[in-house]
Amino acid sequence: MTTEREEASALLQGIAGTEKRTREILTYARAGDYMILWGILWVVGYAFGDRIWPYTRALWWTLDGIGIAGTGVITWRAVRCMAPQASRFLLLRPLVGIVVLIGFGTMWTWLAHFGGREQSAFWPTFCAALLFVFGLWAGRALAAGGALVFALTMAGYFWSGPWFDLWLAGTSGGALILGGLWLRR
Repeated sequence: MTTEREEASALLQGIAGTEKRTREILTYARAGDYMILWGILWVVGYAFGDRIWPYTRALWWTLDGIGIAGTGVITWRAVRCMAPQASRFLLLRPLVGIVVLIGFGTMWTWLAHFGGREQSAFWPTFCAALLFVFGLWAGRALAAGGALVFALTMAGYFWSGPWFDLWLAGTSGGALILGGLWLRR
C-alpha cells in the first residue's frame, strides 16, 4: 500500500513538473514574438531617430502605433482558438498593458523634463525592469534578458559618448531580437 502511494506521489510530481515546463515554454514562445517585434522597432527608432532630429517624435509615435498593432496581431494569433469570451479578454490584456506602459512612460518623460540622452535611456531601462519583474514569475530567461538590456543601456549611457542612440539600436534592440529568437527556439 505504501509503495502505491509513493509511486502515485512521484507520478503526480512528474506531471506537475511537466505542466510547469510546458507553461514556461508557451510563455517563452509568446514573449519571444513580442520581444522580436519591439526589438525591431527599437533598432529602427534608435538608429534613425537622431539622424532625422526634427521628426524624431513623429517617428517614435509611428513606431509605437506599429508596435501596438503588431502586439494585437500576435495576441490575436495566440488566442484565436480559444472560446470567444476568453479571447476578447486575453486579446485586450496585452494591448491595454502596452498602452498603459507607453502612457505612463510618456507622462514621466514630460513631467521630469528629461534631456534627449536621459529620455533615450529611460525607455529601455523602464521596459527592462518590467521584463525582469515579469521574468521572476514567468521564467529566469526573461529576467536575465531584462537585466541584460538594463546593463547594456546603462553601460552605453555612461561610455558610448555621442553614439548612444546607435548603441541602443545595436545593444538594446539587438538584445530583444536575439533574446526573442532564443526564446522561440
